Amino acid sequence: MYYPKSQITTGLSTDGNDFMLPDGTPYAGKYYKTSDGSFYSGENPNDKPSYLLSLRDKDNRILNSQTNPIPISQTRYQPSIQSEPYSNNMYIIDDGYYNANPKLWDRGDAPRPPQQSFPTPKDKNYENGFFHRYFTKKNNEHKFIEISKKEHDIFLSKSPTVEYSLYTCFSIRWKLNGLKLEAYNINKKTVALKERRGNFPGFTNSFQNKFDKYWVGRI
Repeated sequence: MYYPKSQITTGLSTDGNDFMLPDGTPYAGKYYKTSDGSFYSGENPNDKPSYLLSLRDKDNRILNSQTNPIPISQTRYQPSIQSEPYSNNMYIIDDGYYNANPKLWDRGDAPRPPQQSFPTPKDKNYENGFFHRYFTKKNNEHKFIEISKKEHDIFLSKSPTVEYSLYTCFSIRWKLNGLKLEAYNINKKTVALKERRGNFPGFTNSFQNKFDKYWVGRI
């Protein structure tokens, strides 16, 4: 049976007067306790073999929360109930540790998805003839959201405040001036190239043919 590490109390020991092994032999040594009130031999679930222990009362009878007290002479050996092994990169922290450190339970706000933004080119952008537009695509959907440069940088930095692992961020250069048809065609080609190279099906269609958006210049 597997127990989450937060449901295991370790660092316990007994002198042999508290518990018995499944075959009725008194048990002395290290043991650990699980959240359902069971006790097991060993320092933790990785300390094998790990046997289910039974409490002893003053009449030398086995006390187990799952059964009524029975004399030792009537017990039979049972196979041990062992916890599944923990991987090497796991460690055990008992509930008392968390109770003594309440800040550990405070995980803060959950990571958020990207926030949509509608860019406004500046005068300097029109002087240069272009500006950059920023987007995110959800990795398991053909859904694109336009975002600000600040939002783009937050996701690229893998900030724990956002769901960066669920989205791919990218940008495109958008032409703003010149002949209108020329700007339209250049922007359309830019978007189609990004769709092909980034493997972003549906990115071109998401613009709804508005490839001259933000354009200012000669017709």
